[in-house]
Amino acid sequence: MTNVSSDFNSSRLGQIMLAGTEEIIGQTGMQTLFRLAQYSGPSQTPALSDMGSIQLVLEEAFGPRGGRGVSLLAGRSSFRYILRQYGESLGLTRLAYRLLPGPSRLKSGLATLAGWFSDLSQGSVSVEVIPNAWLWRMERCPLCLGRHSTEPVCTYIVGLIQEFMAWAAGGKIYQVQEVDCLAMGSLACIVRIDGRPLD
Repeated sequence: MTNVSSDFNSSRLGQIMLAGTEEIIGQTGMQTLFRLAQYSGPSQTPALSDMGSIQLVLEEAFGPRGGRGVSLLAGRSSFRYILRQYGESLGLTRLAYRLLPGPSRLKSGLATLAGWFSDLSQGSVSVEVIPNAWLWRMERCPLCLGRHSTEPVCTYIVGLIQEFMAWAAGGKIYQVQEVDCLAMGSLACIVRIDGRPLD
């Protein structure tokens, strides 16, 4: 079983991840998750570095594909918690932001979200503009810490970015895909966000 250490919930990002996950798997699912993680629940506080352990436990409980699916949906759900709790301080719910032209709103919002995530995860997160896409780059990813995989594992981040893009673009869907991952031995986790919505 995966051990979760004792100060995860003290991080705002950890709290948001757990809230988003509970919205997807419910209280009973969370009790199973806590039991598998040898974690006593909300009264105990897992460390930020244990975000990867939580995702790993989801994969143990639901199988690799199912666990990553839950993690993707938890990421999508988590964006709503971020918006509710931090939208005003990040400027995302302010009228000036909402009135920006679509491309500027997406570019500015991605940069804001990356800065916020970087601050909370104590990692270097940046957004690079390339032709027809954006690249979200994480040089230190709490979801990958200590993990080794033959495929990308940061589905939580992919889901979070998917939900941000749909929200910021008024419901339009953008292709979001992790193309490189620290867990695969790469130098950074890289998520590619297409610059045009799917038709």
